[in-house]
Amino acid sequence: SRRRHTRFRGVTGVQTCALPICFPVTIDQVFQNLIWDNASQTVTQTLHGAITVSNSLEVKNGTLGIGLNGVTLNGTVPVTDGWLQGALGATLFVNGTGNMRFGPVADNQFIDARYLNNESGIVLNSNLKVRDVLSLTKGVLTVSDSYELKFSGANQISRSSGYIVGDLRRVFSTQVTAPTSFTYPIGSGGVYAPITLSFTQGTIPAETGILGRTLLQNAAGISGRQSGSGFKSDKQAARYWSLVPDNALTGITYNVTMNIPDAELTGLTFNALAVRKLSGSGGSGPGSKQWKAPTGGTSRSLSGGLGSLTATGFTDFSEFYAGEQQPVKLAFIEQPSNTV
Repeated sequence: SRRRHTRFRGVTGVQTCALPICFPVTIDQVFQNLIWDNASQTVTQTLHGAITVSNSLEVKNGTLGIGLNGVTLNGTVPVTDGWLQGALGATLFVNGTGNMRFGPVADNQFIDARYLNNESGIVLNSNLKVRDVLSLTKGVLTVSDSYELKFSGANQISRSSGYIVGDLRRVFSTQVTAPTSFTYPIGSGGVYAPITLSFTQGTIPAETGILGRTLLQNAAGISGRQSGSGFKSDKQAARYWSLVPDNALTGITYNVTMNIPDAELTGLTFNALAVRKLSGSGGSGPGSKQWKAPTGGTSRSLSGGLGSLTATGFTDFSEFYAGEQQPVKLAFIEQPSNTV
């Protein structure tokens, strides 16, 4: 049955609780509006069935556990001082907009599947790990600063027009041997700008995570980049990408494909663009940074509103930039003997 406005508050000492009241059997419920307001809660109450909320789910106080259930949110999701709690087997369908956070234990929140299908998008104000399926049909999933979204599914993140803004960490839950690849469906500045990481040699240990993000720099940021890239100072893409593993990976070789939106290519000669990686001293670790060119060079292609740059032959990780190369200048120290 559909309930117009349901509010829960003051529930304490209950291990599990199915909505609208505690039931000994599994029961699914549909609500128009649902407010979870349980400031005096001492243990987590967990759903005993799937719920669908048509208009608004407001988690004001306390912790609402999803359990082995599906939660479908079709309206707004104003999670304020309360928490949603994930679990193995939990599935979340977000067809509405708003913000949510999972907790209260920041590093132990996970769900099996999450689906986003709303043009207005959703904001994640906590860490979260998606173990199996992440589907971005439409809308932007924004991960707030200082938090990250982890994905450890066996397959790629699926998408139609949705993407992620913020930190996305790809976790390889089992040991993987090259060749293998993963596309980070990320963007910023209101546009989709993914990067694909393709391992061509080596082994990635189980539970390795690689954090990916993309950011835009303004003119001051571009001019303030470290010298030595080989780029023309006024012919550099404003966007850059970062790939950072949890731990140093040895014996690996990989390629990256960076996708620049067409609007950001204005003023640049696409076929003259090259990729450079700005990494720490010696290619990894602390110290002064240095530029590295891909050992296999850069290839280019245009498709679907994106300019793709593929750079091959990297062996360590850091930040990736694109720009037009400066012309090579040859200087003779001595006049060749066979000249006239």
